[in-house]
Amino acid sequence: MKRESSQQIQLRKFKPSDLPQILKIEKDLFGVDAYNQTVILDGFKRAGEGFIVVQQEGKIVGYITGFIEPSRDFIDNLAVKENFQRKGLGKTLLDSLLKYFSQKGFKKVQLVVRENNLSAINFYEKNSFKKIKLLKNCYPDGGTGILMQLKTNE
Repeated sequence: MKRESSQQIQLRKFKPSDLPQILKIEKDLFGVDAYNQTVILDGFKRAGEGFIVVQQEGKIVGYITGFIEPSRDFIDNLAVKENFQRKGLGKTLLDSLLKYFSQKGFKKVQLVVRENNLSAINFYEKNSFKKIKLLKNCYPDGGTGILMQLKTNE
């Protein structure tokens, strides 16, 4: 995909051998909400090239997954290790996935974020997403999600 040598980061497509590092990031960031091995591998099958990892010095520090659906493109997950957050890696991942969506025939881009995940909501709003609606009981624990959509010029 692309390499930025000044920051020693590399974006590339996920491969199954990345699974242990992805599972660790999931557990560290999402706790009980973390995706398990089966969900991640199913996501890989569904996302294909829309499952992108970012590496720094050979170690995965973040990833994004997105699916192309008949009526929309959907961002399923974006995660960056805590000590690598707020350094532009999330935006780099998001931009890379949006470029992929664009190459495949851009539709509307949507995602769901927990109502109480203010840092994620702020991140997406800064990147031109807007809140569309609340989704009650969206999560297994009964938590509320917010459906967000990328603003377009249409």
